[in-house]
Amino acid sequence: MSLEQASSHEPTKDTYALRIFGRLSRILSRLHPLKESSFYRAIFEYDFDHIYPNTPDRKEYEILYDRGLAERLITDFIKNKDGCESLLVSCLYGRNRSPAIAAALNEIFNLGYDTNSLKEKHPRLNTHVYNTTIETARALGVLK
Repeated sequence: MSLEQASSHEPTKDTYALRIFGRLSRILSRLHPLKESSFYRAIFEYDFDHIYPNTPDRKEYEILYDRGLAERLITDFIKNKDGCESLLVSCLYGRNRSPAIAAALNEIFNLGYDTNSLKEKHPRLNTHVYNTTIETARALGVLK
């Protein structure tokens, strides 16, 4: 989901919110806060950009998603997901990073969706983010 969609979303059940920011979207996040709701049981924010390793035009200020970030995201989810019936994942446009994280968490924790359908629905999902999350979950022993 995009930042704009997330800011207008009104959860109707206990929700775990995961917000992804890059350099630009961190600034824009002030314009698009989540609506106040007692249904948000946990809200976590992470900073990484939509880039791949070895991108030739990568800027030095861009943040690459790596195993350290993936481990933090997975362990935060494990510790705080109980009691949540819904997952909201947002990034600037909702096309690359957030679908990658949502599909990976779905696969790792069997959240009830078909991961292949999610990938088909979001063909531009960031494969580096998805694969890094899956590989980290395997290394942590969370996913076989």
